[in-house]
Amino acid sequence: MTRLSLTAFLEIAVIMCVILTAVLSCYAVVARRARNLFRSQSAIRWLNRGTGTVVAGAAIAVATR
Repeated sequence: MTRLSLTAFLEIAVIMCVILTAVLSCYAVVARRARNLFRSQSAIRWLNRGTGTVVAGAAIAVATR
């Protein structure tokens, strides 16, 4: 593609705007649900256990290399 007409450029710009809006809206919805989920102490405890396990696994992987 050596040339891009104004119409094609505008089509691509509109498509990008629509896709980015949809994706970022999904991220916002997931973040809001996660915020509501992690307000409980039980959920925070499970999150801490899970991330601690991941960190420990990474430490073991680094130590055994």
